[in-house]
Amino acid sequence: MIQPASQEEIQRRNAELEAEIAERREAEARLREREERLRLITENITECFWLSDAAISRIEYASPASEQIWRRPVAELHAHPESFLPAVVPEDLPTLKKHLAGHALGLPYEMEYRIRRPDGSLRWIWDRGFPIRDADGQVRRYAGLAQDITVRRQLEKELRALNATLERRVAERT
Repeated sequence: MIQPASQEEIQRRNAELEAEIAERREAEARLREREERLRLITENITECFWLSDAAISRIEYASPASEQIWRRPVAELHAHPESFLPAVVPEDLPTLKKHLAGHALGLPYEMEYRIRRPDGSLRWIWDRGFPIRDADGQVRRYAGLAQDITVRRQLEKELRALNATLERRVAERT
């Protein structure tokens, strides 16, 4: 026969449960706060932050900046993870595919390539991918950043032209 718990035992157990509940609420509040900070970052950076499985067969997350850079809906990327590839200019596609193949080896990558947006405009992208390993060292995901660097590339081109002009003028004077 089961003995009924004493009043002391009930009070002790109740206090333990209240402490566990308070601890859980605090942990949940901390988690919500961290999630909010991450959301604020990913929704407000100008770079596209992305997260995929190791094979890039599933995009787990792509920040809103993706739509600004690529001018394509993020939902399209979620539905078809490789849907960004046709936008890459044909000359840059083999190098990009080579870097993406490195995912199978767990290699990080960094490269610049050009894309053609739906409106026909050409943009330069600086894309970096980083393997995320589990406790056993196996690559489970990739995280990355893709940034529109078109303005930077234009400024670099202008700077090279100015340098060439300056060098020509110096050479003419000597």
